Amino acid sequence: MTAWPDPARCRAVLIGTTTYTDQVMWPALPAVRANVTDLGEVLTSPRSWHLSRDHCARLIDPASSDHVLDLIHDAATEAADTVFIYYSGHGEKTENDLLLPIATTRPDRLRIGGVRFSVIREIIRERRAPRAVVVLDCCYSGMAHGMSGAALRGLIDTTSAYVLTSSARDTLSLAPPGERHTAFTGELLKILQEGIPAGPADLSIGDVTRALRYRLLDRRLPLPEYSQAGAADELPLIRNRPAPGRPRPEPARPDIRPAGTARGTGRAAGICFGTANSVITVIENGEPTVVPSAEGSPSMPSVVTFAKNGEVLVGEVAKRHLVINSERTVQGVAGKLGTDWSLRIDGTTYSAQQVSAFVLRRLKENAEAHLGEPVTDAVITVPAFFDDAQRQATTEAGALAGLNVLRLINEPTAAALAYGLDEEPDRSALVFDLGGSSLDVSVLYIGDGFVEVRATHGDTGLGGEDWDRRIVEELVRRFKKTTGVDLTKDRMALQRLTEAAERTKITLTGARDARVDLPYITAGKEGPLHLETTLTRKEFQALTADLLDRIRTPFLSAVGDAGLRISDLAYVVLAGGASRMPAVSALVKELSGGRTPLTRLGPAEAASIGAARQAGVLKADVTPMTLGLQGKGGVLRKVIERDVPVPVERTVTFTTTADGQSSLRIRVYEGEQPTAALNAVLGTYTVSGITAAPRGEPRIEVTFGLDADLAFTVSAREAATGRRLTVTQQPT
Repeated sequence: MTAWPDPARCRAVLIGTTTYTDQVMWPALPAVRANVTDLGEVLTSPRSWHLSRDHCARLIDPASSDHVLDLIHDAATEAADTVFIYYSGHGEKTENDLLLPIATTRPDRLRIGGVRFSVIREIIRERRAPRAVVVLDCCYSGMAHGMSGAALRGLIDTTSAYVLTSSARDTLSLAPPGERHTAFTGELLKILQEGIPAGPADLSIGDVTRALRYRLLDRRLPLPEYSQAGAADELPLIRNRPAPGRPRPEPARPDIRPAGTARGTGRAAGICFGTANSVITVIENGEPTVVPSAEGSPSMPSVVTFAKNGEVLVGEVAKRHLVINSERTVQGVAGKLGTDWSLRIDGTTYSAQQVSAFVLRRLKENAEAHLGEPVTDAVITVPAFFDDAQRQATTEAGALAGLNVLRLINEPTAAALAYGLDEEPDRSALVFDLGGSSLDVSVLYIGDGFVEVRATHGDTGLGGEDWDRRIVEELVRRFKKTTGVDLTKDRMALQRLTEAAERTKITLTGARDARVDLPYITAGKEGPLHLETTLTRKEFQALTADLLDRIRTPFLSAVGDAGLRISDLAYVVLAGGASRMPAVSALVKELSGGRTPLTRLGPAEAASIGAARQAGVLKADVTPMTLGLQGKGGVLRKVIERDVPVPVERTVTFTTTADGQSSLRIRVYEGEQPTAALNAVLGTYTVSGITAAPRGEPRIEVTFGLDADLAFTVSAREAATGRRLTVTQQPT
């Protein structure tokens, strides 16, 4: 990381607009005042750049665009080190510019009364300061470079410009109810004030941005845009102050592991651990094979029953107890992970992790019976909106089930991997996942070997079971109409109706009508009663029309929050067993502008197949990801490329930049993005013990290696003497 900016040579301009002439087009944003005030306190604090207050201009509700541009021009001219520019308020986009309205701007005179970002960009290009930081918290700030799409790619095409923007829509630029700041700046300020647990001592803009993306993803909000345009290294922003309490673990990335952490010796599997149903897939002869349950179905209900004889039942047999033994039966335990939920049965208390482990262990046993050999490792899917606590609890459940969890992978990402979309260059895809108990719609950005969730929306109260309940209600209504008997009063009858409803729904997926025959469903005054009726697909769709309509909002919101148009989507993938229903798949096709969704792998099995493919890569004898360093211009300098056979070693020669320098700091990245900072940080290493000499004279050979178990090592020596140097890894 580069040296800290010199406070005496830095300038900052923080601008916010809280009120507008036209309150209809641009509603008031009272939280903007707190945004500007509190960010100014951060920049003037000793933990950050410690700017003098005279060097940190804060302007609320500017009266004219000239005032704004004059402040920015003066700051950019006076700053001999770094200039920091922040704007919070509404934004309007044109084809080639971002317009920032101020208090006196009229909508019909926006191009005259507003502030043009293109003018700000020209000021920055001509600045005296060698570095510039631009943070925009406004609608359509993803268009700040005049791009035709939402993503910032080229940004400000000048040396050492760091640009962080909220979004291409207004979601992040509004204040959530009861909160002091807007969503974007509020989360940014929390990181600056609380620090990053287990992070480095000095947090760069890149460190802060990565933490910000995770926090917004946890809240199911759109992700911000960030770029280091032409920056040779990361700029320190604030000194870390880890928050008290249990550290928040980083998202699992065990593709490449530090030395000493070995994989299991058995086979690896991909597991889709769903709230309603779960699937396990293994790789056989290089291809994924979905392992059937004991009943022969590709999926197994995620249901656990604690029988009164002490036996623990899992899967289909447990599901039959949902009604008749509900107090000892657990369904949807995956949704309880990461919470304080527990269940006390016969004097024993079970946590969500322990109950989940019963499901995962049964899947593991099914796979081992199928393969005839042990399964020791797994990649497990989780919803994209899972927070750190939920992800950690999922890993713990896997460990309790006897599995070494190689990676947790987002369900939409897994579905994309199943179809090989990660090999597509620069595309966007939508994954529509309607499972048994929830709906998730995610928009993905796909690069060469890279998949990122850009936006996710859903409905946690909508799933295939809701369609089942409508069938149950209709059958109960018909039976009561003909016999006068209410089947909801008979728990055994209700269980049979629930099972029949799911079978009927599945039948109507491929047929126009379904016959329901339930002999001896209950007893009346004159003896046994039977349920015999036919439900047509047309009747079924009429019964569930309102459920179908609830799909529209999450679908369109996910696309909008990603800053895309429907036509920008290259692929639409169906996942989740309930998405097989003809009415659902037809509506998805309609919402996708007529694009036929990908379904050939089976929606219920797609995520598990993608997880299995990932597990196969992690257990293979080649490097799963590229390892590299940050080179000139911020590009990723590849050291060990992806798909190279292991074990492998590569040596890079370094030198010193100061007289008498005794140590080097090296940051190693993993990923396929051409810009180093957009990849994950594998680790930061310090090489110490270098013999004192004039700068540029020492030759330090640093060797990076991956062994057959994908354990990563770093060693170093002086080229002239062959003397071994000390290498230590810093906490990350």
